[in-house]
Amino acid sequence: MGPDPLRNSRGGRGAVRRGHRRADDARQRRSGRHRRGDQLPRRQHRFPAVRRERRRDPGADRRVEETLRGLRAYRAGVVDHVRGRRARRENDRAPWSVDGDPRADGGRRLMDDSPTPPGGFEAPFGGTDTPRIGLGIDNRRNRELLSELLSEYEAVELEDRVGSETDLCVVDPGGFDRLAADIERWKAEQRPAAAPALLLANAPEPAIWDEYADAMGRKLDAVQSTSAPKRAILIRVRGLLQMRRFSRAAKERHERLELYERAMDGANVGITIADADEPDLPLVYINDSFEAITGYGPAESLGRNCRFLQGEGTDQRTVDRVRAALEAEEPVSVEILNYRADGEPFWNDLKIVPVTDGDGEVTHFLGFQDDITERRQREIDLEQYEQVMQSIDDPIVVLDTERCVELSNAAAAELLGEDDELAVGTPVSALFPPGAREDVRRALTDIERSEEPQECQFALPAADGERQVFQFRFQRERNTADRPVARTIVVGRDVTTLREYQNRLSVLDRVLRHNLQNKLTVIAGNTDLLTDRREELSSEAIADIADSVDAAVADLLGLTEAARQFHRSIEPGDRAGSDADLSDLVEEVVTAARRRYPGADIEFDAPEPVAATIPSTLRLGLDGIIENAVEYATSSEPHVVVAVLDQPEENLAEIRVADDGPGIPDREREALRRGGETALEHLQGLTLWLVSWAVRSVGGEFRINGRDPSGTVVVLRLPRAEA
Repeated sequence: MGPDPLRNSRGGRGAVRRGHRRADDARQRRSGRHRRGDQLPRRQHRFPAVRRERRRDPGADRRVEETLRGLRAYRAGVVDHVRGRRARRENDRAPWSVDGDPRADGGRRLMDDSPTPPGGFEAPFGGTDTPRIGLGIDNRRNRELLSELLSEYEAVELEDRVGSETDLCVVDPGGFDRLAADIERWKAEQRPAAAPALLLANAPEPAIWDEYADAMGRKLDAVQSTSAPKRAILIRVRGLLQMRRFSRAAKERHERLELYERAMDGANVGITIADADEPDLPLVYINDSFEAITGYGPAESLGRNCRFLQGEGTDQRTVDRVRAALEAEEPVSVEILNYRADGEPFWNDLKIVPVTDGDGEVTHFLGFQDDITERRQREIDLEQYEQVMQSIDDPIVVLDTERCVELSNAAAAELLGEDDELAVGTPVSALFPPGAREDVRRALTDIERSEEPQECQFALPAADGERQVFQFRFQRERNTADRPVARTIVVGRDVTTLREYQNRLSVLDRVLRHNLQNKLTVIAGNTDLLTDRREELSSEAIADIADSVDAAVADLLGLTEAARQFHRSIEPGDRAGSDADLSDLVEEVVTAARRRYPGADIEFDAPEPVAATIPSTLRLGLDGIIENAVEYATSSEPHVVVAVLDQPEENLAEIRVADDGPGIPDREREALRRGGETALEHLQGLTLWLVSWAVRSVGGEFRINGRDPSGTVVVLRLPRAEA
């Protein structure tokens, strides 16, 4: 502490300090009378109880002395505290001058070495937010003294402008004349928060008020006479800063409330507030979106419980769930069917949360309403769409913009090797074998470029080891306006049966045309011969020509009957057949062939009855095979062996027809194996083709093997049946 300018003044701090020294001397004298080393006071030695206690506890003297010392120190501290309070009170009553000159009445400068009032002043902004005070004091010394007085705040000098971060302006008359216009601007910018300005002047306050009456309110908020005690200026500063603090807090709260209100009014969802203190939870606020969603305005809504949105279709269990949550003061979220003011139902995604006060008590319930009618309808449509999609036997895959799986059905998963469904995000290239990936990539590229549907066709391995031919169609998904969107739908169709049917029709067409052409050529040639050379021909020659024509006509009729009989065999996938004794059927066919071809040696060998699944056209086909074996034999006495074999280990029954003819060329065997025919691969008739199709239609096998040294063995393998 520096020297006190008033320490030698009469009645001032010097007199107080002299009184303090006299009190210290008296205290020391009193303390000295009782100091006898570590012994108890002499007058206490006369008490027997004390003597007994000393004998029992030798340390008692020391503890008593320590206690007495503590009491003496406490008493001295109390005296010092009272003396300090008296000195500070006298100091606060002393006047001060902002001009820095000693006053004749005992006044002093603004800043002296007197202590701050007990406990100081609480910083009104709290925490680390130290208020900023702008000083518009023209006198340099007074500015320095005032800065020191306000050292607990952030004091800055004001030149010609008041910064927006300033919390309080303190000016003298000269500073006010210089900054008056800018103070008015600053106060206007800070509204609605208070921007206080304090004027310090060396005059009585009533005179200051009279002089600056026009500026009060617009440019000044308070005036202070410089003759007032220092404590008065600090209290005045603190009060203005508190006003600033509270007004700023009020401004922030007001701005937040305005922001909340704008946000709530502008929200896309309905917002309601219900009073939790009222029994029926009446609405006290609704926003514009609530009115837009429900059709109920403030007049129809405020003061009512929100149950007026319910109707006959509202699920009571959902209502009970909401009621239970409100009674428990817990958040709740439900999708509930509500009704608009015009009676139209709509699905409401309702969320309610409790709002508590500072004590944790629920005062209101905040509700959010979102019209999800369209979303619910889309969900229903999507569910129906997925059910339909899963029920379709054709594989369907939906691809996203990255050409990865987004959705698929069970048929697609089964075809492409998955158990239940294709993994979402799987690249489409991973779904198909390497040989087909380029076709798929090309189709996707073309559809992305042209938006037109694309198709590609290739074979895929089936679960039974066979190969299936699939035709895949790629097309853009379309919305309700029939506009293409980003996703691509891939629909596969098993065209194996269709391709097989087309091949069979092609074979039938070629064979029929070939045989018809041959027979008609024979008929036409013989007819021309009769027409041109009838006079020259003998009766025997004419008879031979007539026999040739009759045979050709008979062949044509037989061809027509064969085509009619094998019509069902042409249909791919037809499993027309019945369980019967295979040995009996083959024996009947062989017996009929022996009668028809008495010159041929037709052997038959069969075990006990063998039950098998027999196609309806097997009798006709087997008869045709035996007929071909006899007619195309190279010897005059054809030899044909027909045998029935039981293959229980393979669950098959087998028919073998072996002849000693020239055999069937390899290229025609290959045509039969492939199920198709080229223009250069005509067979001798429809028989082998149709038998092959008939056997395969019941799940059997058809083979043609060579026979040593010459001839052919036709093998028909049929599924065994229960006897």
